[in-house]
Amino acid sequence: MKLDFSVPSIHLESLGTELSIEATSPAFAGRKFEGTVTSIGTRIDPVTRTIVVRAILPNPVRLLKPGLLMRVELIKNPRTVLVIPEEALIPVGRDNHVLVVDRSAASTVAQRRQVTIGSRRPGEVEILEGLEAGEFIVTHGTLRTRPGQPVTIIAVDEGGESLAHLLTQGQGGPGQ
Repeated sequence: MKLDFSVPSIHLESLGTELSIEATSPAFAGRKFEGTVTSIGTRIDPVTRTIVVRAILPNPVRLLKPGLLMRVELIKNPRTVLVIPEEALIPVGRDNHVLVVDRSAASTVAQRRQVTIGSRRPGEVEILEGLEAGEFIVTHGTLRTRPGQPVTIIAVDEGGESLAHLLTQGQGGPGQ
């Protein structure tokens, strides 16, 4: 299936053929269609300041139909990074810290560790140095927790549940 879409001209430098895209449609909730940019228009629209880009989406079972409204996400610089919730970050002057839960000791304690941050998105911050994937960090209650203080893990946030649900789940809340 050919998919034509407009891209703001400020992104012209990063456009190129063979660039990957992900497209979604309200008609197919939760489903992503992956494709590749095959051509880039030769003119920028003087009114909208956009350029037309064409991608090819595999459509073996013919789910996609011409005229279907789709939301397109260009994958310009794919990379794998360590990201933590922004509320877990503790700024101290020019330095940034997190409270890492040390589960190797006889009692579970919080340890303050300096980290180097990278890019930010709303609610998330990239960690470049100072933290390894799989380590437990304190995300809520950082103002009340002190380094060396024993902590109790009530729930583990996997990113898909609200704080209220995690807290009631961890305390044997309603329905448990």
